[in-house]
Amino acid sequence: MSSGSKELSVTFISRGALSRKAAEAAWVDGFHVRVDASRHAELSFAPTIQAAEHQVPRHRCAKSKHWLILRAEYLHTYVANGSTACSLRNRMLRFLLAGLAVLSTAIHANASASGATVSLLPTPLDHYQDPVGTGLWDVLIHRATFDPFNVVALAIFVCAILHTFLTAKIRYWAHIVEERHAAKINDRKEAELTDSDNDGRPDEVSFGGQVLHFFGEIEAVFGIWVIVLAGAITWFKGWDAVVGYISGHVSYTEPLFVVIIMALAATRPVLALAERCLRAVAGLGQGSPGAWWLTILIIAPLLGSLITEPAAMTIAALLLARQFYELKPSPRLAYATIGLLFVNISVGGTLTHFAAPPVIMIAKTWNWGLLHMLTHFGLRAVVGILVSTLLYYVIFRREFAALGVRVAERKTQGGNVPAPAWITVVQLGFLAFTVWQAHHPVMFIGGFLFFLAFSQATAHHQSPVDLKSPILVGFFSPDW
Repeated sequence: MSSGSKELSVTFISRGALSRKAAEAAWVDGFHVRVDASRHAELSFAPTIQAAEHQVPRHRCAKSKHWLILRAEYLHTYVANGSTACSLRNRMLRFLLAGLAVLSTAIHANASASGATVSLLPTPLDHYQDPVGTGLWDVLIHRATFDPFNVVALAIFVCAILHTFLTAKIRYWAHIVEERHAAKINDRKEAELTDSDNDGRPDEVSFGGQVLHFFGEIEAVFGIWVIVLAGAITWFKGWDAVVGYISGHVSYTEPLFVVIIMALAATRPVLALAERCLRAVAGLGQGSPGAWWLTILIIAPLLGSLITEPAAMTIAALLLARQFYELKPSPRLAYATIGLLFVNISVGGTLTHFAAPPVIMIAKTWNWGLLHMLTHFGLRAVVGILVSTLLYYVIFRREFAALGVRVAERKTQGGNVPAPAWITVVQLGFLAFTVWQAHHPVMFIGGFLFFLAFSQATAHHQSPVDLKSPILVGFFSPDW
């Protein structure tokens, strides 16, 4: 390259999918073509030019029907020596035609095989070309300048974090709005009110109160701000970037699995079987609140190694609600119980290599089998659960004794008629199938659809399938 020139690099950014084969270097009409791992195609040559900067218009590739955004960038410092070696207009025209021909072929070949849209988000780190030898703040300033969308995304994330701390206040506002709405309804004549579901409450609800309740659900906070993020991406990058990111960069397997496994674990036959089994263990302590508390917090978390942690958490939480929280323990004991349950559940899935998602990722990579997990992690997890739970019991032993007195005073509640054994076996089969196919959404979602049909056919032995809580938990899943 002569001293009076600078290298011209034109980057073609496709909003469609580029073929992997196009990643191999090629020479087309004297121009070097390179497609990197981020699916960006770059053609470059080094003419001697005198122009300072040119804006390259958009071109459309008729064969692939994808828009190609062309950006001209000048690299190296221009040193004027008074003359040019060729016509910039002619050279640029040849250059762009060559690039369009190559990318049209690559995109059209891949688009015919797959209609997926590839997003340019997130920006690959090597594209920032961070300055060497600078501090963290300088790197952040550089990246914010390189792509201002980073600043907007950060602001949205901060707003979502602040929203989580305001959920209690928002729920308080929701209750106020609903109380005002209820007061207005009470002033109406009974003939104007309807109660189609016979639950003793008017059908009409407060729209504002329901909206505030939704905004006060902590599991829904980040999902709400995802809508804002999608709007920001559309403004800065275009709608194709939103579709490409959501459909190509995010995995929904774990959230979907959590929703379905929690819904199955909360069904009446499964929960009744778990309660009968744990009742036999709690009976060793005469079925006292302390005995139930120890049994649920020790045995239920270990079930996570068989039926996965979300299912074990569902069973443990529902049984604690029946056998412990109905007795109105002190806030100190109530919060300590929840914290201990979270810890025990998190380590209770380490006895096997196929249930807990974090264990599955590591075990598959390092070829850890059942025996390895049981001897290296499982036994230690059991000891940890036993020690921590017994320690908590000793600390709160006086409160457990007081709760035992309340059990005698509590009215006996009529239980549901036990489901036939064959129904329980079938639903355990649905549960086992879901765990078995945990990494194949099409399979376990299909199985859940058959379960819904079975549940409808045996409705007199089932409780209503409540998807609200499972969906909220799945909505909160970090895989989104």
